[in-house]
Amino acid sequence: MPTATSPTIQSFSPSAEVAGKVIVITGSRFDSTASVSFGAVSAPQLRVDSATQISVTVPASATSGPVIVRTTGGAVRSSAHFAVLTAPTPATGYRLAWHDEFDGTSVDGQKWRMVNEKRDDAQQTPSAIDVADGIVTISTYTDAGTHYTGWLDTNKDPGCRFTFGYIEARVRFVNAPGQWSAFWLMSNSNRAYTPENPAAGVEIDIIEHRAVGANNVGDFSNRHSSAVHWNGYKEGEKKSAGSGVSPLPVGESFSEWHTAGVLWTSVNISSSLTESSSGRPPKGFRKAPNTSC
Repeated sequence: MPTATSPTIQSFSPSAEVAGKVIVITGSRFDSTASVSFGAVSAPQLRVDSATQISVTVPASATSGPVIVRTTGGAVRSSAHFAVLTAPTPATGYRLAWHDEFDGTSVDGQKWRMVNEKRDDAQQTPSAIDVADGIVTISTYTDAGTHYTGWLDTNKDPGCRFTFGYIEARVRFVNAPGQWSAFWLMSNSNRAYTPENPAAGVEIDIIEHRAVGANNVGDFSNRHSSAVHWNGYKEGEKKSAGSGVSPLPVGESFSEWHTAGVLWTSVNISSSLTESSSGRPPKGFRKAPNTSC
């Protein structure tokens, strides 16, 4: 039982991770005698950053469940459970061509382009993008009447440009009005063409999400859509095919992690969305036999 001198656990981040990755535990009364266990499995690699923070590597044999911190002052078990995730093996006939685990403290400029330009009602700015604890966070905010948000893409050198393959990302949305989040693929152009010709450009929306509809009407917090657009964007000429707005399964929420993916072949485009609580592929995971990455 915890005592007055026992450490405390307030939270850990992320709440789900694969073995070999670092999570950060916050709390109090941590000291140099601290040890961390995942269930009955002790973590051999940890660093006590301060009296309120421990960075620990998830051990190879870790099991899902409470996180336990022990010091000479006592022991504490987290009220929340940590989920040990397993990355999938590559699909038959595919190879890993590109990925990013966001292990550092900033965006990898060799992989990503941070857009800095006006689009619609918002200014895209690198200052709205943050990397920490294996997660890239894109924020939307308003300052002095100007709306700001972030945009990342791989359309750069070396970056990644590809034709056909499978791409997916682990995503979590903040359900706040004013945001329109999307994970998508885009040709360098999308032009109208007669007769219709997808080679003139296509937009593939793997997943789009908004908290509310137009004019902040309706609750879309746990709804999403996927679509393909071609033949330009002019009204009356644009062509589209999509899923429509679909709800998550009962009991699921976009405040938790989900993995969104699309399989793009020479004859078909198909998307998928799965909850990531029990298994999570690496973020930005791309497998493709035909790619320039």
